[in-house]
This record gives sequence, structure tokens and C-alpha cells, in this order.
Amino acid sequence: MVSIKAAALVSYNYYFYFPDLLSEQDALKYPQKNAEILQTRSNTHYKCAEIVRDAMLANGGIYIKLGQHVSAMSYVLPIEWTSTMIPLQDKCNSSSIENINRLFKSDLDKDLSEYFSWFDPEPIGVASLAQVHKAQLSETGEIVAVKVQHSDVLTYSLVDTKIVTSLFKLVYKLFPDFQFMWLADEMNLSLPVELDFTNEMKNSIKLAENFKNRKDIPITVPRVIDATKRILIMEFINGRRVDDLDYLQKNLIDPASVSKEIARAFGEMTFNDGFVHCDPHAGNLFIRPIDNKSRSNKSHKHNFELILLDHGLYRTLSPEFIQKYALLWTSLIKGNVDEIKRQSYELTGTDLHVMLSCIVTGQSWASISEGKLNEASVNITFSQDELIGQNDKFFAELSKVMSCIPRDLVLMIKTNDLVRQLDRALFSNLDENRINHATMKTWMILSDYCISSLYKINLMEYTRLHKDQRLSIPSFFSNLFALVKIRIDYWMVKIPISIYYLWLTILDYC
Repeated sequence: MVSIKAAALVSYNYYFYFPDLLSEQDALKYPQKNAEILQTRSNTHYKCAEIVRDAMLANGGIYIKLGQHVSAMSYVLPIEWTSTMIPLQDKCNSSSIENINRLFKSDLDKDLSEYFSWFDPEPIGVASLAQVHKAQLSETGEIVAVKVQHSDVLTYSLVDTKIVTSLFKLVYKLFPDFQFMWLADEMNLSLPVELDFTNEMKNSIKLAENFKNRKDIPITVPRVIDATKRILIMEFINGRRVDDLDYLQKNLIDPASVSKEIARAFGEMTFNDGFVHCDPHAGNLFIRPIDNKSRSNKSHKHNFELILLDHGLYRTLSPEFIQKYALLWTSLIKGNVDEIKRQSYELTGTDLHVMLSCIVTGQSWASISEGKLNEASVNITFSQDELIGQNDKFFAELSKVMSCIPRDLVLMIKTNDLVRQLDRALFSNLDENRINHATMKTWMILSDYCISSLYKINLMEYTRLHKDQRLSIPSFFSNLFALVKIRIDYWMVKIPISIYYLWLTILDYC
């Protein structure tokens, strides 16, 4: 009933208290009236968001998870909605120690006292689906982190997802322009996977294996010790949130270096592995200082290590998707409008390339089309208001794009936005020059991964086409020319990127 009441109130408010925007000409002619309309629309957004947030808090469980998902999509949904949902990140009710003990007895046939020497009853973290406790294993004496699912989440998840899906369908019938069924679809796809902690165990093991030989990237994944569908036991690694600037300063950790390594880690996941952690908010990315002794088995030279947590939500990307995604990013960074149109259509089947470009990069179309993404003037604090302007159809167009694009791209957009939020937090205390240099390095890293990915794909395609071919002298030289062209095209982009990156690094030390 709480959900139905909230849906009715939201529909009522949007129907009666959400005026249309003026045209650009009328907005200039009647500035006061335009300001009043904008304020009314914003107030309605806030009011409706608060109604939904309160309903989510009352319902708990997956509703809070959905609200957290909404709060992370600041370039996809109105700022009034995303900002209102932020408190849901810290408003999760914890399960009692009695419920946890019953869960252990049910899933592992042991009481907490049999499994652990001690178990801290106070959770060190509480989320919508689970909470984490610190404990010590009885058998080995190892200090561990114990993640336990809330007892009622699984019970109500099926009913709750059906209710949420029905509410989205109702909103679509009332407001056909707003096609946000993709949010419900994504929840229906992701939630069952996240509710089975054995999937999280498999994901964390696979990610650790992927990064095992990349010792130049300072990232670690907690080792999993045991797992059931509702319980996950892993090694305890002490650290703090990556956006804790006081902690970074105290330990002489450079925020710009942290940003660079986050970009490299997600570049590897996206373009080399096709296996991506899709929930990299600051609560899931910790950092700890390390000294020379701790670094002895590493080849990186940093004085910190990133700790990636919560491996429930991943996406495996196909080689075809990676290629299209890399081509799209390459065209966006170059500002090649014709190529942007082509690659956008390849991914979405729509002609809304401007909208897709803006939400993928988090930048204005003017910056993209003028090729400014590879300039130091790119603005990481770019706001949604600058993107919307006087476009009354903004969210209708946006919802159309989001309903058309592949589910993989939906999660990549969310992941990109979360990484940008980390950058904004990390750069908040830096001077303007350091911010510009750090931002440019992030774009350079992304560019490098894109062109390297396309280079590998082109080489594989070349090998596939010519491996069984009988070569005459003319065809030999033709193939040799094709191979040389692939390599030249790559190095003509790779070398300038490397030189520019080195130059920015030198400037940081001047």
C-alpha cells in the first residue's frame, strides 16, 4: 500500500504541478516568468523525490537498493531526484545478532560461537541487502570480514520486484514520454544475481586472477574464505574510503595518483578483460597506505593500495561490444561528429547521438563536438543544468535513449558516472592546474585503452582473415602493407598520447 500511495501522489503532482518550459525566445522575453516555471518544476521534482524516498525507507530491502541505484545516476536522472536519494546510502537498518545466528545455523549448521572465537555484534557496514561484521575464525585465528544477508530480503524480493515493475508500467501509461522501464529491467536482471553471494565469491576470485600479473596497478581484492548464498566470509583488510581526503593527506597520498590508478584499473577491466565491477562508489573502494616492506612483492611505486569491495554486480562484455564501445569513445575524444553519429547508431539504433554522447562523457555537446575532451579545459564539475538548458524534451529524449541502448551500456554509463564522482571528490582540494592535469591524464588513459583495444582487435581480425591464405607475391605485399598500416595507425595516436602524458607529469613536478 505504501508503494501504491506514493505512485498515486507522484502522478498527481506531476500531472497538475509540472508546467511546460517556455521556448528559448519566450524565455528571453519573459525572464521572470521563466524563472518561476523553472522553480515550480524543480519544487515538484523535489517533492515527488521525497515522497518516493520516504516510501523506500518504509519498505526497506530492494526499495532502498533501487533508491541507491537512482542516486548514482546523476547524468541520467534529474538532480533533484539523485540528490534526494543520497541519504538512502546510509539509511539501512541492521539485522540483529539473533537473526545472524539463526542464519548461520540454517546455512552452515553452526552457531556463531562454533565458527568464530569472537564476533563483533556491531556491524562495520550496513547496506540495503546485507551487513558486514568483523570476527576471528576459531580454526585459524584469522581476522575476517563476515557479510550476512538481511533475513527478510530474499523472502520479499520476488514480490517487491513485481510491485516495482508494475509501478513503472503504470508511470509509463500515465506519461508515455518517460520510458524508464529500463530501470526496472536492470533491477530484475541484477537483483537475483546479487542475492546469491556465491556469485560474489566467483566474481572476486576472477577479478583477483585478472589482476594477478598486473603488479604495476596498486589494487587488491580481499581473499574469499567461505561462501553460501547468504553468507560471505573473506579476509579483513583495514582501510578507509577512497574519498577520505583527510586520511589521504595524513598518509601523504596524492589524490591525483589515486584517480589515475582507478582509471587504469577500470580501463583494464573494460577494454582488456571485458569483466567490469559496476558499482564503484566510494563505499566499495577503500585505500590503505603501504610502505617499502609491504610493497616488496609489487612492481608499482605508489605508497598506497586500492581495496575493491562488494563484487556482487559485474558485467561481462562481449568482444563485439568492447569494439563498438572503444570506437564510440575514440570518436568522442576526437570530436569527430560524423563518426559519433555512426557509432551511436551502431549501439542504440537511434539518431539521438547528442544525448548519448553527453550522458556517456558527462560533458556538454559543445565540448564534445569541438574536440575539447582532450584539452586541459575540460570541466569535471560540469552540471546537469548546463546540459539540459531550455530543452523541455530532455528527459523524454534521455529515457528514449536509455530504453534503446544495450543493458551492458546502461551499466557502463552508471560505472562511468560513479568513477567521475570519485574524481570530483578526490580533486576537490587541488589547485586548478593540478585538477586540469589530473583530468587530462584520466582522458589520456582512457584514450590509450581505447586505441590499444582497437589495435588488438584489428590484429586479430587481420590474423583471422589471412592465416589460411596462400600467398602470391602480390598478395604478400598487399597483406604486409595492411599490417604495416594497422601498426602505423596505432603508433600515430599512441606516441602523441604518451608524449602529452609525460609532459603533464613533468609539469606537476615543476
